Amino acid sequence: MAEMMERGVFAGITKKMKTASGMPDMRFKVNKDLYNKAKYKEKTSGQRFIKVKKGSKKTVKRRAEQKHVIPKPSNNAGSSFKNQDFNPLALEALLNGLLPKVVASKMTSPALNYRTGRFAESAEVEEVMIGQRGGLNVNYTYQKDPYQTFEPGFARGSTYRDPRKIIGESVREIAQSMIGNKFLRVRRV
Repeated sequence: MAEMMERGVFAGITKKMKTASGMPDMRFKVNKDLYNKAKYKEKTSGQRFIKVKKGSKKTVKRRAEQKHVIPKPSNNAGSSFKNQDFNPLALEALLNGLLPKVVASKMTSPALNYRTGRFAESAEVEEVMIGQRGGLNVNYTYQKDPYQTFEPGFARGSTYRDPRKIIGESVREIAQSMIGNKFLRVRRV
């Protein structure tokens, strides 16, 4: 776990999801998932035998085990999109895959708190379009019943607990890490 802390695996976790010692709180599903994905797995390749001669009478076979470490995943997940044309459908699929985890990591007080994961899992990118000047338009949605009530102008509305802000920041963060600092417009549909 200390080695993972040095690598920065848990850097994106907010203070509310850490223990007093600064380690990730494993009561949260998000932290457990990050921990499991960050583990390096060692596996042995096929069984190979080496012949070792002892004197002239016996030949003893010993199994040689070679451990191969699976290479660690690269942190630049979107480097394939940078400085080249990209497919909006592929970007939409990547955004939908990463969005629930990033939204869950941003759900801390005074905003909506992460409890069951239902809100984070409901966030979904509907459409990714390239504008005339090369900008990017991203339309998203989420489970409006019951979370729309936290938007300003509704019964329990507040600028602190606005779900559009949480999802919008998350989408912008993911997209900009993949395609760079191009013009990006994010809105709820």
